[in-house]
Amino acid sequence: MLTKRKIPQNIFIIFHSRAVSFPLFLLIIVLTTGCSNFHEVTPGVLYRSRQLSGSKFDHFIKKYKIKTVINLRGASPDAEWYQNEMEVMLKDSVSHLDIHLSAVKYVPSQKLDSIIGVAASATKPILVHCQGGADRSGLFCAAWKLKIEKVPEEKASKQLSFIYGHIPFFIWSRTEAMDSSFHDYLRYLGDKTIR
Repeated sequence: MLTKRKIPQNIFIIFHSRAVSFPLFLLIIVLTTGCSNFHEVTPGVLYRSRQLSGSKFDHFIKKYKIKTVINLRGASPDAEWYQNEMEVMLKDSVSHLDIHLSAVKYVPSQKLDSIIGVAASATKPILVHCQGGADRSGLFCAAWKLKIEKVPEEKASKQLSFIYGHIPFFIWSRTEAMDSSFHDYLRYLGDKTIR
């Protein structure tokens, strides 16, 4: 069972302080999201995580009966992480989709809509992941909530939250492109689609 972690109330003060070091930042992310950053987005349908080790992939695939994994880092056949991922996909007979998105580059609404359309036709349950499980996975899940589940903006936008490690306003973060992409996608879909 997934557990919710209590987020310190003074987290914003910590993030805005110039005295915060990168290791402390990483510690806060790990403490608030867990080492795997695995979360249920829609029970039995969609889950999200960071890049997992082979054994963690195998664990979550079996526990949640995952049928499709969507890798938002793109194919990297020479990388060890990718080879490990593909080994588990083959062993567990899980479908695998590679989609390359950058956490710091704007995603045009038409492209995002196409990605969500492909995912909607994939065999469920789906596990979507990127490197940290925060930015690209957050954008994907927020767009899924808007387009597929037709939830209001305020609820969908929670998928792009510091709770999952998405912190676009932090000193060295450049992931605000995910927020811009989300807001433009909201306009692209139009109010009649989600209300």
